[in-house]
Amino acid sequence: MHDTALLDLFTTDIGTAEQLLELIDAEFQALTERDLPRLDSLLSDKQPLLALLQQHGGERSRLLLAAGLSADRDGLGALA
Repeated sequence: MHDTALLDLFTTDIGTAEQLLELIDAEFQALTERDLPRLDSLLSDKQPLLALLQQHGGERSRLLLAAGLSADRDGLGALA
C-alpha cells in the first residue's frame, strides 16, 4: 500500500497549512491597516500554497482509490 506516500503528503500539507496560517494572520493585519499593496503581495504568496494543497488532495484521493478505499474521510478511517 501507499502508506508512506500518504504520510509524506500529510506531513508536507501540515507545513503548508502552517505557512498559510501565517499569511492569513499577516493578511488580517494588512486589512486592519488598509495596506492594499501588502494584501496584493500576500495573495500572490498564498496562491501557490493553495495550489499545492489542491494537488496533494488529488494525489491522496488517487492513492486511496488505488488501495480500494473511498477518497473521503471514511476511506482515511479505514486506512488508519
